[in-house]
Amino acid sequence: MPFDAFDALLETFFPGGAWNVETGLSGWNNTTRYVTAGGNRWVLRVYETHRDADKIRFEHAVLLELARRNLPFAVPVPLRLPSGATFVPVSDGSGRFGCLFRYIEGNRPDSSVPRVAGAAAASWRHGAGS
Repeated sequence: MPFDAFDALLETFFPGGAWNVETGLSGWNNTTRYVTAGGNRWVLRVYETHRDADKIRFEHAVLLELARRNLPFAVPVPLRLPSGATFVPVSDGSGRFGCLFRYIEGNRPDSSVPRVAGAAAASWRHGAGS
């Protein structure tokens, strides 16, 4: 995605503001960039594998509900626009959508070890998080 599309997307979330975009570890199904703006760090996510607004709306509703709970771990929370929307279309005509999450400090599981995510979930469920 060219930087002009990133800038247009970020302008939606930070009108007239300044930001810095960095590359880094990215997801398997999405484009991920790291953004610094207004003294905060954010994760810019552009959905690549689907263009279904209802799926994204559902995902964000689940994340927002999880964030309201007293969980022993941090949950990504999508940034709300003044309109209440948590994602917007990318302006490049691709049909993709983008959103921002506040950055959460931590380490991404090693994708070369498929059992890592399952083991982490099982550990939380059967001990560390109960």
